[in-house]
Amino acid sequence: MPVSVGGGLTRRRATRSLGMRFALSWNHHDILEASCSEDGGSEVLRPAVLNAGSALRLSAARPSAAMTEPGVTNTTNHKRTINHMERRGIMKTRKVSSGDQLETGAAILAAAKVVDTDLVKARLAAFASAQRSYAEAQAQVEAAEARLKEEQIRLARRDAEQDEATEELARALVSSGQPRGNPFTAFGTAAPSAVKQLPPVTEAKTIRQLVAAVQRQKPVSKATSQAAQAAEQAARQVETAQLAVDKFQEALSHARHARDGIGETWERTLAALKRGVRAAADDGAPGLYTALFGNQRRSSNKAVKPSPAAAAAPAPTATTAA
Repeated sequence: MPVSVGGGLTRRRATRSLGMRFALSWNHHDILEASCSEDGGSEVLRPAVLNAGSALRLSAARPSAAMTEPGVTNTTNHKRTINHMERRGIMKTRKVSSGDQLETGAAILAAAKVVDTDLVKARLAAFASAQRSYAEAQAQVEAAEARLKEEQIRLARRDAEQDEATEELARALVSSGQPRGNPFTAFGTAAPSAVKQLPPVTEAKTIRQLVAAVQRQKPVSKATSQAAQAAEQAARQVETAQLAVDKFQEALSHARHARDGIGETWERTLAALKRGVRAAADDGAPGLYTALFGNQRRSSNKAVKPSPAAAAAPAPTATTAA
């Protein structure tokens, strides 16, 4: 079964197992695409994530849609938006251990308020400072993640508006006498369906080049001129939205790098505090470690079960001679 790809050269690998045929290929966007089907049966779709830089999409290959109406295709903006976001490596944000570290630190500092910690006062203060710094850094990361998500949503909306403007321009050109199959042919541009499959910024650049070519043609109808201007404006809005996404992506990267550096300090001060608490056991605070950190080791001395009592021998029965 052929594999649907976004264009460019591909590398293919096909396997057959248990009556299923799988085909894998890498397109020019470095996205791994795959399709599978049962021989003579229904198609099976299972999306999964390959890694941070690529996305594995299991999709059934289907023939490209022909334009039944001027500039109208059967592709949906929802699927296109997902594909565009995949190409940009947009992933759902996830915390690895930040929340656990903050919870651990808060529990230690809470326990320290109800016990005598004079023997480790300096080390405890250093850890408390690291905890505050880490919490502030994590808050900055979460704020950057939220802002980036907002800009990504805005970009997706601008891209949808760009697609609609492309359709309107196609309709206007068809009304002006351009061929229905591809009203962009005379201007050296691919069909609207192909233009809309491009990444948002690439699509915006293509549209602006198309608009320039349309406006050079004389005469230009009023409807076509208005549609061209609207398409160019939509393209520029996409480019502006992409710049914002790039800006906040970089800000998020810096925030995470700063947070991770403070996390290393947090780890060092925690290790120093534990060493000090263990040493305090020899200076009159034997229970301080358990009070702050809890029992982290299981006792190796297991209770020995008493051996079962020997069964009492039956009492001898006296026999009398007949």
